[in-house]
Amino acid sequence: MFTIDPENKYLSYPCVYPKDYILKSEGERCNEIGLILSGHIEMLHYFESGDVSTLASLKTGDFFGDVLIFSDMPFYIGHLVAKTDVEITFLSKENLKALIDEDASFRQSFIENIAHKASLFNIRNKLLQQPTLKDKILFYLDFEALRQNNAYVTLESIQAWAIELNVARPSLSRTLKELENDGQIERLGKTFKVNHSCTI
Repeated sequence: MFTIDPENKYLSYPCVYPKDYILKSEGERCNEIGLILSGHIEMLHYFESGDVSTLASLKTGDFFGDVLIFSDMPFYIGHLVAKTDVEITFLSKENLKALIDEDASFRQSFIENIAHKASLFNIRNKLLQQPTLKDKILFYLDFEALRQNNAYVTLESIQAWAIELNVARPSLSRTLKELENDGQIERLGKTFKVNHSCTI
């Protein structure tokens, strides 16, 4: 992930937004990227039925809009909603171009960041194509074992994992217990190990 000094001359003055504030609306054009200085944001999609799907969860230090800003379809696919009070600074498209032109190190980091996010998108797309929740869990754990270079995978939290898998936390906890009882996974707190091989 690329970084930028919050004091950089090209960044806007930090703005504070209250919990539940809609920072960006679904379908809105992206003309700037945002850096979260503090707080937590989620990208939500609201279905006609009233159901809500969490597409992404962003925390302090994360950027948003960086993948969209140079796209030929620069529109947000969900509402960006503050889940806590948040402080954000913005970098306009014009200032981003100037920074990329002036700073070779930043330019390289920015390109690598876009490539990384594209890779994660492909992995997430394959994850969501898995036919059952059990398959999704096993696929996710196998991929994380590769990423963490360790057969024993440590995850941040069950809630964050449920968001990543786009399932309710109780469903995830119940299915994990079933996999554990079947001997397909081992679990110790937030650490997991798959006992059979999945193809990634």
